[in-house]
Amino acid sequence: MVAWCAVTAQAAEGPDAKHWRVLIEPKFMKPPVAFEIPNAERTLLVPGFVNAAGEPVYFTREQWTALHLTWGDFFEKARVNAAGLLEMLKPELVRDAKKVVEYAVLRSESPLTAEVIFAPGFLKKFEGVFGATLIVVVPNRNTVFVFPKLASNYREFGPMVLDAYHAGQNRVSIEVFELSAERLRAVGIYDEP
Repeated sequence: MVAWCAVTAQAAEGPDAKHWRVLIEPKFMKPPVAFEIPNAERTLLVPGFVNAAGEPVYFTREQWTALHLTWGDFFEKARVNAAGLLEMLKPELVRDAKKVVEYAVLRSESPLTAEVIFAPGFLKKFEGVFGATLIVVVPNRNTVFVFPKLASNYREFGPMVLDAYHAGQNRVSIEVFELSAERLRAVGIYDEP
């Protein structure tokens, strides 16, 4: 687990660029500004920032308009801010009986953990184990599951993902995403029992 106090100490008083974040959030939160993820039914990308208490906050419509940025420009600037947290996280690699890595999990106390999937070094961190295209699932703000795209059995881990989704108050999604250098898109969803 990462000590959340390290991130909190860097929190901003306001939404200046060094505290911008790309948040992945459930649609039911109804953020004032949001952008679609291709093929996603329940999940959105939301421009946000870290407040003085170290918590993620959505930009209001007025704050977003005042930035005079496109989503693409904001995304590129904000995603770099996730790099520090990514460096602090140590993935837990879970292996099968033959010692083959089946998936990785990133967990921390930080409610910004989910955003590390957008950090510039995220794909590289897993490329040697899983290849250049990943399957990612973000059941809550504190947990990210990473699976290989090829020869993946990610569907078998539905109960684990659903448990993580229901375990906390910061739910994000049970949708499954394909992540590559070119894009993030939804490719499925875990079924609720």
